[in-house]
Amino acid sequence: MSSDTTSSRQLRDDIQAITEGVAAVMGSDHPAVSTLMRAADELVQTELDSQPRRYGDMTD
Repeated sequence: MSSDTTSSRQLRDDIQAITEGVAAVMGSDHPAVSTLMRAADELVQTELDSQPRRYGDMTD
């Protein structure tokens, strides 16, 4: 596993913890919650974009 993948996973874990804290304090419908969730999604997409495609992967 590359260090970029490991870093991405760690950042997503950190963002998840922060998101849960914000949701507990501000409510799950607070705009910060959706912003943090989008940030985690961006990390996933960036990680996937940096990996070569394999047979059977969905196309864009």
